[in-house]
Amino acid sequence: MQRLITKIVGLLFLTTLTSCLTDYQGQIPDETEFTATNYVYEGDLYKYYLEEQIEQNGNNASDNQLNFWKKELSNIIDLEQLGLDLIPPIPPCPRPRDCGYEALEYLLIDSNADRVEVLFHDQNNKTIGGGAIDEFTPMPEAKGFISLANLKIENYTDVYSIEVNVFANNKIIRSYLVE
Repeated sequence: MQRLITKIVGLLFLTTLTSCLTDYQGQIPDETEFTATNYVYEGDLYKYYLEEQIEQNGNNASDNQLNFWKKELSNIIDLEQLGLDLIPPIPPCPRPRDCGYEALEYLLIDSNADRVEVLFHDQNNKTIGGGAIDEFTPMPEAKGFISLANLKIENYTDVYSIEVNVFANNKIIRSYLVE
């Protein structure tokens, strides 16, 4: 009888510990609901940056640079092709100066990233929000390609630019500034 009680207590302890660890890791609730204004996809920010680079610097850039930008564009995961049924951001988002971020709650990012720094700046280049994120929740409906993280900023009305640094295996894989 004593062994049975010990096993039951041990099993309860293990169950409690497991559920606490899951909560500690920053799991996002299953009922996450996306709207046109409560998320930003890092791939959209990077796409906007790359398209701006090609448009503004295309005539003066080397063939290698142009090919790099175009290759990077082609490597961005298309959320629609994954079958994600998300309401797209209201145009002209993700351009920072033209978007309202008052409802921003989530960052969607390529699952290869293990850390991202997202910094929101005002017109004077003062950081008004963001920070480093290293806790992501895989989105099951994204087939392992996209993860989700919480992201909020303090001053939503003065966003002028967004600085993004994406890391994988403790190395920076892309760094850019979107204005």
